[in-house]
Amino acid sequence: MSSFVAVHGLVWTLGVIQSRALFQSRLFLPGFVALVPLLAEALARLSSLDSRRFSISAFVRMLVGLALALNLVNQALDVLRFNPFGYLVGHESRAAYLERVLGDHYRAMERLEEVAPEKGRVLFLWEPRSYYSPRSAQPDAILDNWAHLVYLYGDENRVAAHLRAEGFTHVLLYRRGLDFVIDHGESPLPPGDVELLQVFIQERLALLETVGEYHLYRLRE
Repeated sequence: MSSFVAVHGLVWTLGVIQSRALFQSRLFLPGFVALVPLLAEALARLSSLDSRRFSISAFVRMLVGLALALNLVNQALDVLRFNPFGYLVGHESRAAYLERVLGDHYRAMERLEEVAPEKGRVLFLWEPRSYYSPRSAQPDAILDNWAHLVYLYGDENRVAAHLRAEGFTHVLLYRRGLDFVIDHGESPLPPGDVELLQVFIQERLALLETVGEYHLYRLRE
């Protein structure tokens, strides 16, 4: 188990060195999960460090219990905030619940079903969520789809040719996601890639519809 954690941490570290887009703590979660048995064993053996004046094991258990209690409270508040009870008892439809909880994201997925053909394929940019996509889609899992395309193909014409060759017909751009990573300095995109994106949008895409911060495009022939 410890070997798995070490290998996972090494792979993640090497990935971060190669790509800033991988500098996301959520990508290290499998390593944390694998640490649970080791941490449980360490917690069980903490009593050997107890003294008459201070019980380290009791103090650590108190901290763990407090963390679990706070997490439970947070989860309960999330349940109340999302309020799934209407859907569970049949007073709210599945579509209405998803639209209420996911907002523009779900509305964009609904529109995607109408504007993209059944055999169409959609490239998501700065949107990692694709579970409710009604069409075949490539999500932007680590927010580097565009950076990777530019790295491989260099200009908007070759990028467009590659996408057509791979069967892509549409592009879904989450503008808020793009603005967030740029404004907060978390973007792996150099300024030249951002400018190239604007050229790609203007020359190679046709805007079909805007749903909130989501822009639905058709890839031009």
